[in-house]
Amino acid sequence: MYRGRIGEAEPLLTKAYDLHRENNNYVSAGLTLAFLAAIAVLRGKLRQAEEMSKRAIQMSGPYTERPGGHVVLGWVYYIWNDLAKASIEFERATELSVGSPWMTANNILNTIPIKLAQGDIQAATITLEEVERGWSENFNAQDRATIAGYQMVVAEATGDDESVSRWLDKFCEYSGFILMIPTSTICLLHERGHEAGKRRLRALYETSRKENLQYYLIIERINQAISSSESEEALSLISNASSYG
Repeated sequence: MYRGRIGEAEPLLTKAYDLHRENNNYVSAGLTLAFLAAIAVLRGKLRQAEEMSKRAIQMSGPYTERPGGHVVLGWVYYIWNDLAKASIEFERATELSVGSPWMTANNILNTIPIKLAQGDIQAATITLEEVERGWSENFNAQDRATIAGYQMVVAEATGDDESVSRWLDKFCEYSGFILMIPTSTICLLHERGHEAGKRRLRALYETSRKENLQYYLIIERINQAISSSESEEALSLISNASSYG
């Protein structure tokens, strides 16, 4: 799943979810359902993802609660621009991640798009510094690429062109699939027209078409519409984006 092979992962996760439920193993069933909810987000099925995330949280129960359902629910609310609800879910996910440095760091990172959307660049910068300082030894290549993407957006917001280019290069060093790339990072890649960035976007959209990841395909169409100099073409692209999901 983390390599972008969603079509292969989904039936396996569905089978595991059914087996866990049959054996009354509700904690594992809830964890598996949270992964299926993440796939629903990537498919553009946000209402379904919301319902699945809430069920995953309920299945885990108050004493064995896991962060997965809260993370996916936070992303759903973020995409809907309900930043207050998204913050609550990401904060709860962070609380439940105590004991796992990698999960804690990643759940703190999830709050950065909210800070950026609120225009609080200073808070986003402080959070990035905190994560880098406290948990950098736990990061894998995918995590580092995600952080580079955030750093790139922060540098752009502060007008630091040199840092934007440096972080863009670092982001593009990682050629693998990233499960949830923030919209702001993708938009900046479109705007910059950087060759490595273009290749990175082409790979992302090719995977998205192959795996039917409508979340990214909608972003592709919207950015194409923004870049278009023809109003009719732009409207057609927006209409096409609206047809997904």
